[in-house]
Amino acid sequence: MMRANAAATRLVRSVLRDQQSYLYAGSDPFRRVFQTLADPDRMLPDGRRLIDLAPDAVELTRLRTHVELCCSAWADSAAVRGLGKILLLLACRGAALNWRWWLSTGWPQLVETFVRRIDDPTLWRNPWEINNRRRIGDPPDGLTGTNLRQLLLAGPDQLTATAAAYYLKAGLSALPPQDCGLPPARRRLLPAGYLGLVEEPSGDPTLITG
Repeated sequence: MMRANAAATRLVRSVLRDQQSYLYAGSDPFRRVFQTLADPDRMLPDGRRLIDLAPDAVELTRLRTHVELCCSAWADSAAVRGLGKILLLLACRGAALNWRWWLSTGWPQLVETFVRRIDDPTLWRNPWEINNRRRIGDPPDGLTGTNLRQLLLAGPDQLTATAAAYYLKAGLSALPPQDCGLPPARRRLLPAGYLGLVEEPSGDPTLITG
């Protein structure tokens, strides 16, 4: 899941970057995001396609509908308030909810903290984490701290499946906020109502949102 999420982040960034010169010329980059992100043949880091990952055709349709609802809602808001404003609000929402995720403000410090603890397990405050690091042994694929730092900063999808599983077991997602060097972004970055413009539409309550 970590690799798939990183690959999706990379994909959306690339779509927006490819359309950067058209963003303020009345185009709809959100439609392109939907077409790319919900493409049944989109390849995941483990080699499967999106259609292969879906339990069945109904679930795939629900996912595609959810992505289309979000992108359509953002496009509608952009048509009224301006694309630049909606992209800025989406960026603020991402900063508030995902500040420790790849490419966000807290990710580099999280990586630095984690790599130091891989090299020196005693830096974990929790005895269970110290023993866990010793129990699972050294990193796979011959990765050193320097190699790991470079791969994680480049994107977790650059890891092999074996390495990704190891680092999750080693506590990559277990670092408490106070150990990441940066305070979490405030969830209320803007006055009430602003982020409501880019909240995910509820739509069908049975839609997959995770």
